[in-house]
Amino acid sequence: MEPPPDTITPLKGNKNVSLGKLKITKKIDIAIRCFKSVIAQNHGIKETNLLKLLLPIGIDSDDLDKVWLLNMDTFGEERGEIAHSSAIKRKQPPNPADELERVKQIIQELERVDQRKCWFQSWFWDNQWSKSASFSKSSRASPKSSNCSTDN
Repeated sequence: MEPPPDTITPLKGNKNVSLGKLKITKKIDIAIRCFKSVIAQNHGIKETNLLKLLLPIGIDSDDLDKVWLLNMDTFGEERGEIAHSSAIKRKQPPNPADELERVKQIIQELERVDQRKCWFQSWFWDNQWSKSASFSKSSRASPKSSNCSTDN
């Protein structure tokens, strides 16, 4: 993203300042395009992938369980080993009971993260600055139109 202009009034002659540097709707459009690009290029579940997806949508890094992030890294590494190598190279198959327990823990934390996302979405929806005329309700997804309940 480009740095903001020094002034909204041009200092020299008839040089115009780009509206993209001034209007919040343009900045939001740029941020959305950048985030959609991050989503499109994501192919992993490791910590780095999760942070690129969660931090920009308002999930605070303090809200992410560090043990869960480590589990996701391990799960991603082991998944990659299985997916990208032949069955002959695998020394020992995973224990189904252990894997089921790990997946349950991963899902439990994902549900917690989803609730945090829903809280942030509801906060954004209710916040007065998000109701400006230039960022109309019709262009935003309501918590009611997603998987979020407004009780969060």
